[in-house]
Amino acid sequence: MTQTNIHIPSLGNRNTFTRTLSIDDLKSCVIVESAFTEQERCSEEKFRYRLSSCPDLCLGLFLDNDNEKPPTLIGHVIAVRSPYTRVTDGSMSMPENWESLPNDEPVFVDVI
Repeated sequence: MTQTNIHIPSLGNRNTFTRTLSIDDLKSCVIVESAFTEQERCSEEKFRYRLSSCPDLCLGLFLDNDNEKPPTLIGHVIAVRSPYTRVTDGSMSMPENWESLPNDEPVFVDVI
């Protein structure tokens, strides 16, 4: 995966970078999301849906570790495709049967 290095002065000389997220980042996304209140956070199931259906719209900010451990996800932007101009709770929902739908089939959920 392509990554873009970023210099964040407040992190000292530690290397940070962004890259597109994948389903392999699911657990890390859930950990980052736990900083939000329960009513505001994205569920693991919704992460699975978004990282499976439109990973190219999901971006992670990572911090390299000084040891052999993999980089740590410290922030993310999770998005969905929508034909609408406003983001609503409905547009952030997911179809109940999303796992049984063909990958190339567009899915629209109730946005009201």
